[in-house]
Amino acid sequence: MYFIIFQINLVVCQLLSLPLAYLHYTILSPANVTRTTRIASPAIIGLVFCYFCFGKTVFLFSMGYLVFIHWYRWYILTTYSIDITGPMMVAVQKVTVLAFSLHDGKVKKSDELNDIQKREALRSVPSVLNFLSYVFHFQSVLVGPLCFYTDYMSWIDGTAAIGKDGK
Repeated sequence: MYFIIFQINLVVCQLLSLPLAYLHYTILSPANVTRTTRIASPAIIGLVFCYFCFGKTVFLFSMGYLVFIHWYRWYILTTYSIDITGPMMVAVQKVTVLAFSLHDGKVKKSDELNDIQKREALRSVPSVLNFLSYVFHFQSVLVGPLCFYTDYMSWIDGTAAIGKDGK
């Protein structure tokens, strides 16, 4: 029963993320709310999802324990226990991609970068709120997928889906 509840919680959160994404797109659109509200809401909802699915566990372990947790689950445990490694792996991917984007934008010269690196390069460190919103975005915090920080911020700003006609 313990195992099934956690699976149900994960599915519920994934299903809730679809209507929440629609509400974020319509009600919290760039035309209706401030950029800060648009950035803060995914982070808050993502943290609520983490707490709902994993309880206090997700707040007690940092990303540095990812390898240890994998090892522990693989070699020590013989029965099912809550698995928080999925969200941790997604967070590690996001932090790593962000670090490479910052390196490309701050250290490398433009002529050393390919087209994708030029597009994703960051010239400055994101604010804490932007970072938390990116890492804990409710649609990807539990199982992914990974997206680049610049793509996420374009989505937040409402410029990601603008076509040639400006709509």
